[in-house]
Amino acid sequence: SRPLNDEQIRGKTLSALGELCEARSEYSSALLYCRQALEVLRRTGDKRAEARVMCLIGTVYDRLGQLSRAVESLEKGLHLAQ
Repeated sequence: SRPLNDEQIRGKTLSALGELCEARSEYSSALLYCRQALEVLRRTGDKRAEARVMCLIGTVYDRLGQLSRAVESLEKGLHLAQ
C-alpha cells in the first residue's frame, strides 16, 4: 500500500474527531467534523473512507431522531461502499 499524503491524513483525522464527538454525544460537533472530512476525502478519492463518514453521519442523525436524514446518509454510505 502507498503512504498517505497530507490530505488523506487530514481527512482521516477529521473523521476520527467526528467519531470521538459522536461517542461523547456531541452531535453538532460530530456533524461539523464529518462534513469537513467529507470535503477532504472527496478530493482524495478515498471512497471507502467517504462511505464510513457517510455512515457515521447517518448514525448521528439517528441519535438526533432525524430518521429520514439518517436513512439518506446511510444509503449514500452503502452506495459508496459498493
